[in-house]
Amino acid sequence: MKRRIAARVGASLVGLLALGYFLTSVQVYRAVGFMDENTGSSYGYHLWPGRFKTDSWSRKSRLETYLESAHLGRPIEHRWSRAADTGRTALGWSISFSNFGPRGMMYLHNDEDMKAWMNHHSREEIIGLYDFMRTHSRAEGVDRGFEIWREVYSYR
Repeated sequence: MKRRIAARVGASLVGLLALGYFLTSVQVYRAVGFMDENTGSSYGYHLWPGRFKTDSWSRKSRLETYLESAHLGRPIEHRWSRAADTGRTALGWSISFSNFGPRGMMYLHNDEDMKAWMNHHSREEIIGLYDFMRTHSRAEGVDRGFEIWREVYSYR
């Protein structure tokens, strides 16, 4: 009788340890995020095994919102690129991270920073920023974004 109870307790403990390990250490989905290199807008979703996607979200940047209201007479061009990829456990804990390099609009992703910059510049300069990001390389975009970020922080 005592052996049977000891075996059950031992099996229960092993089961609890295995469950604890699974809940805290095994990746069950990935949180994937993308950023538009031209406007700074972003979107993402949770990617589960079998390529099943849930919890999709999107966020228009202040620049894209401004461009839509400016009636450019042409569609806004997007250049989406993966910005982050985070492995998550069943509890939602982060267990792995990937960052896919800097983007120029990464520096201007904060709405308050973009608002501060836009308040100091004309309509032509704001549209010019979008045109610059749209027509130049990622490296040039990063340099321009960092310049603007430094400019914004000089206002404070």
